[in-house]
Amino acid sequence: MRKIFIFFLTFLFLFSFSIKAGEIQGIKKVKHVKYDLPYPGILPDHPLYPLKKLRDKLTEFLKFSPQDKASFILLLSDKKISMARELSNKGKLKLALKTSLEAERDFKKLIKLTEKSKEVKNNPSFTSKMKLSHDKHSEVIWEIVAKSQLSEEAELVKKVYQALEENEKLLTRI
Repeated sequence: MRKIFIFFLTFLFLFSFSIKAGEIQGIKKVKHVKYDLPYPGILPDHPLYPLKKLRDKLTEFLKFSPQDKASFILLLSDKKISMARELSNKGKLKLALKTSLEAERDFKKLIKLTEKSKEVKNNPSFTSKMKLSHDKHSEVIWEIVAKSQLSEEAELVKKVYQALEENEKLLTRI
């Protein structure tokens, strides 16, 4: 009896996170957004990718102006979501989801920086670019999740959605 109950709970848990192309919960489906993502360069599945990450961290550290730092973080976030799209097209869905989660973490860092800096917050062209970028992130994540219907990725999908929703809430304050 206990095994049946555990099986039922496991099945219910996996079923609740199953994803169908038309019914993704927790994210609004965005139609095509006119926002060009940058070329991703080396992808996370490449052996030299750790060097790229080190270079990016060092470059971010050396940016002193809040506007320059914000622009660089937005570029990094957009590159990571572009990487996620490329990985998804190569069939590496789990790595694509992990990379999109990194992109959303970078975007959250960008939002926090924007909230702290009046220079960045009072730049309407930059904040509108941030909002367009967020919509493009939603579109790409929608595409990736629609491709990935494996139950083992459900927890990762949930984390990506939570990060995306949190960023959307934070973005409304700007």
